[in-house]
Amino acid sequence: MHLHLHDLAIIPTEQGQGIPKLLIDHLFSVLNTMNYQSVSLISVQDSAKFWQKYGFIIDNSLSAPTSYGDSAVCMHRSI
Repeated sequence: MHLHLHDLAIIPTEQGQGIPKLLIDHLFSVLNTMNYQSVSLISVQDSAKFWQKYGFIIDNSLSAPTSYGDSAVCMHRSI
């Protein structure tokens, strides 16, 4: 099975506390128990480096919809 992650947002007052790592680690732990094989997302606002820290790689075989902006890239990660 495959999951497409649409969004991850942390409110400004909670940023800088490592919450993204906790959420992403938990997500992959749960997906692993549910037999998911992969996760995809569209990186926006130049966030690809952020996602790469969590094992996502850019998928040049896919194009992000133009409505996501010029810097949007498709990414995926195996579980």
